[in-house]
Amino acid sequence: MNKSLLRKQGIQVVSINEPVEDTPSGRLLEGIIEVIDEFYSANLS
Repeated sequence: MNKSLLRKQGIQVVSINEPVEDTPSGRLLEGIIEVIDEFYSANLS
């Protein structure tokens, strides 16, 4: 899912497990969390 495309359409994605503020630093943190999650998933497979 491409969250930036959703944001451009005015759609907000909210995570209950990993709440992140809609600020530049919040988006940075969100990107870091996504990369770590991808890494974790790849190591499990």
